Amino acid sequence: LIEDSLQTKRVQLAFANTNESSNGDNCQIFNGLYSLIQTSIETEQRRAYQTVKFLINLSNTSNACKDYFSSTANQWEFAINWLKQQMQTSWQWSPAQNVSNEDTDTRSFQRTRSAQFTLEQAQSLLQQTTATTTTTN
Repeated sequence: LIEDSLQTKRVQLAFANTNESSNGDNCQIFNGLYSLIQTSIETEQRRAYQTVKFLINLSNTSNACKDYFSSTANQWEFAINWLKQQMQTSWQWSPAQNVSNEDTDTRSFQRTRSAQFTLEQAQSLLQQTTATTTTTN
């Protein structure tokens, strides 16, 4: 990530939906990664999972992303709840096989150790966010 005065704005544009209009005739609509997760949950669960995993990994490597992620917890908590539900209810658990959510052959979510680890990281980040919010109030 480029660390400059526009970093926060770029992170905001990447994560969240933003409508901006520079003048009355030209309105730009940016669909962020939160929106991608939400629209992919029903039709392309693997893509939704990959996006959640990307955001979690990004927040673990970038303080700017982690700060933004923390400040918008209400916008991505649905994704963590969805992933938790998938891990509890998905019938496709195959630890002995080479199953991956990185495979392009399927659109459905696969229960894997990597997905469990991603869920644990996401829940930890959400708990940190909740604890920080509770402490500051």
